[in-house]
This record gives sequence, C-alpha cells and structure tokens, in this order.
Amino acid sequence: MNIERLGIRFNLDKEKDRMAFEFLQGYDKERYKSLNKFLIEIISEYAENYNIEKEQSDFLERVISTIRQELKSNASLTLASLFSQPQPSVQQAVIEESKLDENAATSLDFINGLCGK
Repeated sequence: MNIERLGIRFNLDKEKDRMAFEFLQGYDKERYKSLNKFLIEIISEYAENYNIEKEQSDFLERVISTIRQELKSNASLTLASLFSQPQPSVQQAVIEESKLDENAATSLDFINGLCGK
C-alpha cells in the first residue's frame, strides 16, 4: 500500500479559512464514509475541470494568435498590391488605405473582445 499523508490547518480568524473549515464540517456523511474520500473527490473534480479549462484557454489563444497573424499579413499584402498596380489618384489611394485600416482595426477589436483584452 502506497499512502501519502497531508496535514492541513485552518486559521479560523481568517474568513476564507473559516468558510473552508465550516464547509468541510458539513460534508454528506451518508454519501461519503470519510472526510478523506470527500476531499479526494472534490480535489479530483477541481483538477479535472482546471485541466479542461486550461486546454480550452490555450486552444483559444492559439486560434486568436493565428487570426491576428493572418490579418496582419493580409493587410500588408493588400497594401503592397495597391502600390504595385498602376497608381490611382492620391485621393483615391488615401481612401483605399483608410478603408483597409478601418477593416483591420475592426477585426482586431473583435479578436481582442473574444479573449477579453
């Protein structure tokens, strides 16, 4: 049998410690035959949910990063293509560039809103 022991102390003068202690005192004794089993289940569920949330967060960050990179590279490609074509009037070029800037800014605002930044 491979058993590890862990001790825990609660400072009842601190609100969070007292709340945790009181929560543990009220565990369902009919469902869980021991406080140890109750704690193991709570910690296991928390760890599982934490890992799932971390994976989802990492995935979302990769998606957002990829979209940002594509938006930036496409914006610069579009600008480059504007300059490689026969030049329209200066006024027309300024209008086209401002439209691209507005579209890129709107897209980046949308992406930033997705990740809460």
